[in-house]
Amino acid sequence: MSERLILWGIVIAYMIFIFTKGVLKVRKVGTSDDFLVAGRNVGWFMLFATMGATVIGGGYSIGNIGHTYEFGILWLLVSTGGYFHFIFSGLVVAPQFREAELYTVAGYFGHRYGERPRFLVLILSLLFSVFIVAAQMAAFGTVLSAILPEFADSQNVLRWAIIIGGAMVVIYSTAGGLLAVIHTDLFQFMVLLGGFAITLLFCIPSISDSYNSETGKFVPNRFGTADFVDPAGLSETILNSPDSVSRYIREGINGTEKLSLDILREPESDSSELRKELVDIFNYFLIEKEFYSKARFAHVNLSPQTLEFMSADLKDRELRKFNLSLIQDAYPDEITRNRQISANFFKIEGGMGWMFLITTFLAFFLGETFAPGYATRYCIGKDIRNTRIGIAGVGFFLAITFPVVLFFIALYARVHYPDIDPQQALPMVVQTLNNPVIGGLMIGALLMAVMSSADSALNSSTAIFVKDLFEHQLGWTDKGDGKILRLARICTALLGVTAILIAVLWSDIIGLLLFTYHVWAPAIILPVSVGAIYKKRSSTMTRNIFITMLAATVITLLYRFMMVLDDKFDFAIFSERTYEFMNQFDPAVFGVGVSIISFTLLTAFSALSKTRSKLQ
Repeated sequence: MSERLILWGIVIAYMIFIFTKGVLKVRKVGTSDDFLVAGRNVGWFMLFATMGATVIGGGYSIGNIGHTYEFGILWLLVSTGGYFHFIFSGLVVAPQFREAELYTVAGYFGHRYGERPRFLVLILSLLFSVFIVAAQMAAFGTVLSAILPEFADSQNVLRWAIIIGGAMVVIYSTAGGLLAVIHTDLFQFMVLLGGFAITLLFCIPSISDSYNSETGKFVPNRFGTADFVDPAGLSETILNSPDSVSRYIREGINGTEKLSLDILREPESDSSELRKELVDIFNYFLIEKEFYSKARFAHVNLSPQTLEFMSADLKDRELRKFNLSLIQDAYPDEITRNRQISANFFKIEGGMGWMFLITTFLAFFLGETFAPGYATRYCIGKDIRNTRIGIAGVGFFLAITFPVVLFFIALYARVHYPDIDPQQALPMVVQTLNNPVIGGLMIGALLMAVMSSADSALNSSTAIFVKDLFEHQLGWTDKGDGKILRLARICTALLGVTAILIAVLWSDIIGLLLFTYHVWAPAIILPVSVGAIYKKRSSTMTRNIFITMLAATVITLLYRFMMVLDDKFDFAIFSERTYEFMNQFDPAVFGVGVSIISFTLLTAFSALSKTRSKLQ
């Protein structure tokens, strides 16, 4: 049985197992609270696991490893912002959601500020509740294309992936609600943690072994297109040189159907096809045990690195490095000696500047803070203590472990695969494990983790429709007859199907998702934070919060509109330098800054007005 067949067998079996576990939770759902908030009976470890699985889906794994592959330590630091907001939420905000037995963010605004702010948040929630689910459905196809790039250009395959993955989410979410989501997340989290731990244990020894302390460079175990200084000259040498090494390579190529000399004869001197063919040719010879002979390399000046390998007991990885070093020695003018990782890769600000570091960190910190999918989980713990430990605990754990894990995986990929699409960094490392069982579990867990994010979004969207729209605004009540539970299941099914259709038909759904987050953060973050920290209630406070929300939303939309005019239509209102400065600020960061300034000014004005009225 081929390794490919084993890998796919593991992926399919794992996905069926998760799907079955979710559907079977239908037997545990007896009320709408069971469906929407898991009966508010979730212990801290289950809460820890479900938050973790939701967070480290495709974006925080494949996406962040890809960006770390590009930017190095810079991205290790900025990505921690995405975990810090869980620490703040777990310690300060989530306990208040749980104490008030809420369901949604809009419910919190009603509980803390009254009807006008609640209605505004309801509009914002309804505005993108379907689109956030659709974006998560679309991410299933995106992650599949990243993990399996051979399908990246096959739109039909990606559409069917979205339909099948989305249907699985809709079915088990409709059956078991949040109970199904939480129990499937437990398995996702454990498998992902185990998979990343095994991958890390594989990567660190390889990175350590590859580093040459004398030269400050890494000795890779394979060639990449970036290694060839003169592809045309190297091709000419391989084709025509009488030296014994080139003659042996020519004979080896002619003796296998896997390789061909045809592309080397092409007139283009530096085409990508030529470089890829040279990569395939030289990597083919790296595993040959008989590649070196004294007579064959008699004319080659062997480097100290090669002589050191020659004196060692060569096995597997060491054999590849030895043969690679021999080839570098044989063609010193055409192939670079080892890999020099850019110094910017190891700089704190990554060569991008401190402003980029700060604003990107803030974008991570603020971008998804109090997002509906997370806020729903603030409401499901057994009690305040379990809620605090579960949510703040996963923030602490992931902040001190996950960025470091991703950094070493990205560094391994940078050393051995310097010329790949950054989004392929994690899939390439997983494939290098050469273990179809581990690889299958990792691919299955990554795909299902994306589904975990989708089912979380679907559940929170259902809660918004049921609790904020039907119950609060339209006056429906839960009389214990199962009517609200049936409504919740119908909403889940309809929202899920609608989201699948949007994800299949609308290719730019991710862009719309970013837009909705840019609007969400400015309107939501400051009011929730103020409400959690400042206990006093007043009509003045409510008025100031409402005005702040409106001002932050409108100004952020104008900010984005001006950037779009310049970017899409080349219509500039301000100077080029101003737009360069604006591009360093994520709209969510800008909007939150506007909300802080607005609220501060309004509060100061209210205090001044109050003082004046007393004096009069």
